[in-house]
Amino acid sequence: MEDGGPAFPRSDVTVCDSEPVSEYTLKGNHGMSLRDWFATTALPEFIRIANDSGSHDSDNQQLSKWAAEMAYLTADAMLKARELK
Repeated sequence: MEDGGPAFPRSDVTVCDSEPVSEYTLKGNHGMSLRDWFATTALPEFIRIANDSGSHDSDNQQLSKWAAEMAYLTADAMLKARELK
């Protein structure tokens, strides 16, 4: 699954006043993917929907799982829509 690449890419990073180095050489940490960013922006709405459902506490784990799954389905749709442009 394509993740859209880094959500907030930078062309270079300066570390300890040394020469700029590629972000991608820094311990392989590229930060949040665009897919993750899209999911985090969609998640609050799905949490609100889950909370508004009026379910009991015993369903919270299922509702949280549902909200996360829906957020990533939405993120995947957003990535797909970018390909269509």
